[in-house]
Amino acid sequence: VGCGLCCTKSVSEESRACVLPPLVVAGNSFRAGLDAMHSVRLPLLLGPLLVLLLGPAAEGFTSPPSQLRPSLYQPSARICAHAPLSGRGGRGRIFLGRLRASSVVEDGTAPQTQEDHWLYARDGGYDQEAFLRGFNTAAREDAAYEQAFEGGPVPKELLGTYYRNGHCRLEDGNGDRLRHPFDGDGMVLGITIDPDSGTAVVRNRWVRTEQAEAEKAAKKPLFARTFGNALPWWDGGLTFKNVANTAVMWHKGALYALWEGGRPHELDPLSLETKGEVTLDGNVGTGVTDTFSAHPRLHAASDTLIGFSYFGNPVTGETPITFWQFENAEGGPAGPGGAGKPKEKQGKLTEKRPKQTHTVPGFAFVHDVAVTDNFFVVSNAPVHFEFSQMPRWIAGAQPIMDCLNYDETKPTCLHLMRRNGAGVPVTVPLDPHFAFHHANAYEEDGKLILDTAAYTGHKGGVGFLDPNPQPGLTVYERMDLEKDPKSRITRYTVDLATLQFTKEVLCDRYSEFPVINPRCSGSRHRYVWALCSNRRDGKSAATQALCKVDTQDGGRSTIWMPDPWVFCGEPEFVPKEGGTEEDDGFILTLLYDGKRDSSELAVFDASAVEKGPITRLPLRTAVPHGLHGTWVGGLAPSLEEIQRREEGATFLGRH
Repeated sequence: VGCGLCCTKSVSEESRACVLPPLVVAGNSFRAGLDAMHSVRLPLLLGPLLVLLLGPAAEGFTSPPSQLRPSLYQPSARICAHAPLSGRGGRGRIFLGRLRASSVVEDGTAPQTQEDHWLYARDGGYDQEAFLRGFNTAAREDAAYEQAFEGGPVPKELLGTYYRNGHCRLEDGNGDRLRHPFDGDGMVLGITIDPDSGTAVVRNRWVRTEQAEAEKAAKKPLFARTFGNALPWWDGGLTFKNVANTAVMWHKGALYALWEGGRPHELDPLSLETKGEVTLDGNVGTGVTDTFSAHPRLHAASDTLIGFSYFGNPVTGETPITFWQFENAEGGPAGPGGAGKPKEKQGKLTEKRPKQTHTVPGFAFVHDVAVTDNFFVVSNAPVHFEFSQMPRWIAGAQPIMDCLNYDETKPTCLHLMRRNGAGVPVTVPLDPHFAFHHANAYEEDGKLILDTAAYTGHKGGVGFLDPNPQPGLTVYERMDLEKDPKSRITRYTVDLATLQFTKEVLCDRYSEFPVINPRCSGSRHRYVWALCSNRRDGKSAATQALCKVDTQDGGRSTIWMPDPWVFCGEPEFVPKEGGTEEDDGFILTLLYDGKRDSSELAVFDASAVEKGPITRLPLRTAVPHGLHGTWVGGLAPSLEEIQRREEGATFLGRH
């Protein structure tokens, strides 16, 4: 079988056969039986899946700064490599653990006051009750209001709007708690920042999908959920609800709420009103298996926005993966994490290259892909659909996700597909792991380098995502994070000539939601910003902290750790105007304070996250743990402009 990389190398049938039985399901109906069962639509919210699966990357927020302890914003020590781990509450030198085995020892200074004591107590000391409080339904929608930043001036580069999506309604149509947060309806938060006045206009609204509105009117569940709250096939169990809760995408002046098991929903970028489900100017079909990813990618060098969809077929044992390559918005990168000078609705999406579909063997489970100059990079974990579980799914006794089986004896496979459509996909067997979120991939000196959040330590078996369901308890109420698999920022380097790989762990702590400077997307990068846990003993824990991983010199990697009851959300990198260094920019993240049930936007200097937030914006309403966001530079309508757009809109208020 030709490897697709050149005409002289080939790949053995054995290595190509290593791909896993499918784990993706991308449609909206599933028919069983050898003849009838030809489509499985499993809306995979993979990004969020990582959040809960391995120490949820609890995207959350913090209380109004006036109520915060001063210690929350004090700098923490640099990450150490071989330093001995100090015990809790000791005096003398403090070590926050290590990010990388090759790091150079570099210790901080012992805290001298009681207010600094939190630095010592961070070894696994997160507040579980505070963490669980972040899985409650959002109290209300907020119409636009103006709020002042506190704690420091707002950098002039932060003229624009930050959007973030998340699962914020955690009850079904009849008021019962959802078993899994990934099944919750989406709510989009918009924060428009004006550095000159030091204020922001804040608003948050539910994504009003037709299905959500139908359930609201019926006051009962009408559609099946993916991760829990199943329905019998004869009572709606074959139609999965598009919860539109995973991500937001800005492209050519339009804002979309994304969920990879269905089509996007367009939103008004000012009022956040839901305009409806769309096909992206006819690029996405209208069939039950026509979907669009919740994790689009930007290739910065070519200013190309990449979208994808996939459909794992358990009957055929193959997964077609479709890729779109769109011209990006005018004025610079305004895609995921971009910072252009946008206007509203600048025309139709235009393909730079024709849509292409590649088929890979196995049942692929694809939440995220990476993109290099020449390749789409798809990581496929060893998961397959377990037909023996179908009777329980048919009867509504378990959700479709509980039909998945992880086989730890098989490899994870890296599929490399040429962006020009030439050749066939190349499969590179790796060690078994999950990799739902990638930081970046690039090519250099005949090698392909992928930095990813790789989960290891899974136990095989059916229902591996939720192996011990208990009636009446949600997955987050009974999970034991210490026993969960662990995700670490890991580098895989593949020799494109021999298809051999090497592996290097870049961050030893549990870490998730990795991001880079978007100007480096698809090219060589040095730094990765990510969420990480407070554990130094190798076990999983809630991802509270913000870390900066130096892939060249681990001794220069740093971390900022909040109080045990405060949880960071996904970091968003905003490049600094005129910046010459890769880390010239800012990190935006939502903080959730589970003690006070309050939220805030925190802004960090990306070059020195260990120093803590340089300014922060308290929010009027607490926002639950959430998922993915995006920054749209230059989009800065006034409060009056947003309010005019909101006129006539219906807000649900408190419920």
